[in-house]
Amino acid sequence: MLGLTAGQQLEVVPAGRGVLLRPTIAKAGRSFEEITAEIRKITSSYKGRPVPVEEMNRTIAKEWAKRGAKKDA
Repeated sequence: MLGLTAGQQLEVVPAGRGVLLRPTIAKAGRSFEEITAEIRKITSSYKGRPVPVEEMNRTIAKEWAKRGAKKDA
C-alpha cells in the first residue's frame, strides 16, 4: 500500500506541526567523475557514424509505437 519494503530507511522531514517520512534515495557510492569515466570506457568502442538526436527520437518513437501496438493486441 505504501510502497515500502522491510528494512527500508526513511528520512524524517519536519512538516508543519508534524513530520513527513520519506524513503531515502540509494546513491551509487561513486563520484560523477567515476561514473562518466565508466560511461566513456563503455562507449569508446563504438565505431559507427554519429547519430543525430532527431534520428534517435524518430527511432525511439517508432519502437515505442510498435511495442504499444503489441501490448494492445
